[in-house]
Amino acid sequence: DNTVGGSSSSRMGTINYDLVGFVKGMVIDTARNNIIEAVEESLDVDRKRGGYALDTQIVSVETDEGSIAPVGGVIITLRVLYRYQRGTL
Repeated sequence: DNTVGGSSSSRMGTINYDLVGFVKGMVIDTARNNIIEAVEESLDVDRKRGGYALDTQIVSVETDEGSIAPVGGVIITLRVLYRYQRGTL
């Protein structure tokens, strides 16, 4: 709970999203970096998700480190912070 106030109190919550991407190319590291950069730039356009969220942050980036060559994989975990009124749909 963010505020105290009975049935109309304000709450805060987070949702973590795991974005999984795969790339192919001659230079897998560069291709992975390009997809990570593209996701970061896209998120920076609107960190408040159209006014529905308070903030969006990338909290971790993991790669396959070459274990699935000739394809490269990346998992980008992002956290979205929300504030909402208790009891509303």
